[in-house]
Amino acid sequence: EELSEEHRLVVTYRYLLEVDEAETAEALGWPRGTVKSRLNRALRKLKRILPAELDPREGGDEHE
Repeated sequence: EELSEEHRLVVTYRYLLEVDEAETAEALGWPRGTVKSRLNRALRKLKRILPAELDPREGGDEHE
């Protein structure tokens, strides 16, 4: 809920639907640069709002 609609869309296409950057841009009708920047901003925001234990890059136990 804390992400804007645009940020939710780009994260959904790239990571949940596993659509590549070019296809995401085409599907959303955005330039590739917009996809890159919105994805970057969305991931930075998610990193701030999600608990660190949900981020596998933070060294959490991925096998739990």
